[in-house]
Amino acid sequence: MPFYYAFLTPIAIMVSANIVLYVLIVVSICRRRDMSHGGTSYNVISIRASIASFVVLGLSWGFAFFAIEDARLVFQYLFTCTTAFQGILIFAIFTARDPAVRQFWLDLICRCKQVRSGPLPLMQSAPSRPVTKETNFNRSK
Repeated sequence: MPFYYAFLTPIAIMVSANIVLYVLIVVSICRRRDMSHGGTSYNVISIRASIASFVVLGLSWGFAFFAIEDARLVFQYLFTCTTAFQGILIFAIFTARDPAVRQFWLDLICRCKQVRSGPLPLMQSAPSRPVTKETNFNRSK
């Protein structure tokens, strides 16, 4: 039993400190009056983003906390998987859901397809340099 206390006590302290800091941040967001970004709608977006971050980053430590006794193996696998995929989840929640980011990537992918299928019109109209002694790469001697 001392092993569990040695393991659970630091995790409980870290989780408690994180919850206290999270509450302070949410209270700070709610009290802020930033009219340059749309006022309360910006605060709602910020609070939703902080809740999503809290869940994604705190979920793995919740699984670590319960990785004791009979269900140890299940929670260890859950901890490992959620920790490994935190970056992907953050990308999906904050980046891939943004329409502007999705449109940027679609434009970039379509441009790459055009480059592979043939040169872009800008590349066709570029002036060509005359081949001189310095730029001649002919290896015949």
